Amino acid sequence: MTEGVLLTIDEGGKPIVEGDLGNDVIDGKDSDGKVDKVDLDDRDKETDEDKGDDDNYDENDSDDEDDLDAKYDTDKLESNIASEEDDDYYALTIAPINGKDISIKPVSKRFQPHEMGRDFNFEVGMEFDSISQFKAVIKEYANLHGFGVKFKKNDNVRCRVICQDGCQWVAYVSKVGGSTTYSMKTYNEKHTCARSSGGKLASSKWIAEKLIEPLKYTPNMSINAVIQKVSERYYVKISSKKAYWARRIAKEKVQGNYAKQYNKLWDYANEVRRSQPDSMLLLLTEPSAYGSGELFMRFYMCHVVKQGFLQACRPIIGLDDCFLKTPFGGILLVAMGQDPNDQYYPLNVVVVESENKDSWKWFLQNLLNDIGHEKKWVFILDQQKVSKEAHDWLMQLDLRFWSKAHMSEYSRNAMAAMFDRRLLPSDSVHPYYHVNTYINCYAPILEPINGEDMWQQTGLPTVLPPQVRVPIGIPKKARRRENDEAPKPHKLKRTNTSLRCSRCGTFGHNKRVSKHDNP
Repeated sequence: MTEGVLLTIDEGGKPIVEGDLGNDVIDGKDSDGKVDKVDLDDRDKETDEDKGDDDNYDENDSDDEDDLDAKYDTDKLESNIASEEDDDYYALTIAPINGKDISIKPVSKRFQPHEMGRDFNFEVGMEFDSISQFKAVIKEYANLHGFGVKFKKNDNVRCRVICQDGCQWVAYVSKVGGSTTYSMKTYNEKHTCARSSGGKLASSKWIAEKLIEPLKYTPNMSINAVIQKVSERYYVKISSKKAYWARRIAKEKVQGNYAKQYNKLWDYANEVRRSQPDSMLLLLTEPSAYGSGELFMRFYMCHVVKQGFLQACRPIIGLDDCFLKTPFGGILLVAMGQDPNDQYYPLNVVVVESENKDSWKWFLQNLLNDIGHEKKWVFILDQQKVSKEAHDWLMQLDLRFWSKAHMSEYSRNAMAAMFDRRLLPSDSVHPYYHVNTYINCYAPILEPINGEDMWQQTGLPTVLPPQVRVPIGIPKKARRRENDEAPKPHKLKRTNTSLRCSRCGTFGHNKRVSKHDNP
């Protein structure tokens, strides 16, 4: 018997054998004489056994796939159910050709994910890697075209999908015996129903998968943008609530779970100290009221780059802070230096619970312990802002001594004097601006750390997220201005003004607290 001969169908619907024997028509005559006619079974015909199985399922079952997955857990079910439909499709047909018996196998096409789109269509014999893949493809297909399909049978070896009541569309996939492939045995592509935009198969988890890539480039995507993003490609309408949960799930997959990241702080700090022994990491926690684990308070990290700062940077340190826009809040404090090329040089990073005197004191004390007290450090807070007293003091001095805009003439005179005395200009440049100083600034090597799966487990108490502190009153959106900062010129000031009630005409209150009745 010759194995491996494939069967295809010609334009007239006749089976054709393809192989080394040439293209021989099965139900006609070949070059050598007559052959027996091959009677292929109707692969699309539904057997009585399958119809009987269908009666065990609710015809009006409109649960989405998430509920069906819970009802029919394909990971736990073990079944070898096979219908006559399966046997009919995969039964080998024996036919003598040129005096030899051959085994004819049906041609199959494996599903390719990149082919999925509005023009995609299923075919009888199409193969899938798993039932889960087939169900995912059905979801994509139904949401693209607005078809209200539902899963009639759903276990680990077969899956039948039907459309709305009265519609002829049906698809049936089951496992190929002795393999890990799942093949489509029955498929009727004709839809006799109207389109549905209800989107029952468009669950929040399914939508979240579609939002992962857009959220990488637009992390602050609004709810309306999520709804619009889905409606642009799919024929479904989703609610604001479903869009909110889909965005939340997608953000967690892109950015990670915030609470779980706190649990890894001890192991992370231990890994940094292993790869960079000269680094300083401090983690401050407080007891939890729930008895298990400890609550996060503050985190201090100063890498080995501080050695480059001490060797080559000027003794000027800029301090700044900002809010952490996470579910648990917090304040980020940073210290920055300036390298010989006048570029920012990061020194350390600190996370505290709030900006107050105690948190700033804790931050600066640890910073000075790292860089030492030998030098006289100059701290700049809120760069580009100068107090009124400092401004008045500078204005009393000659501008050529402190204003760069007025140093051009002074510099030319200095260069002429050095030329007359045969002095090199490089001898008058401070070592902070030498090339060797710049090289020494970035000489310390910041060693990489291992991946999370290779971190050593410290076994220390679990760090829990901090308690969310909600301030009293309405949250302020406007930045707090300094006392001597000029107000915006295009907005009317409300200071030294008095309210006037629009109901009674009296000054000092508005109509919300007016005791007079409406006229």
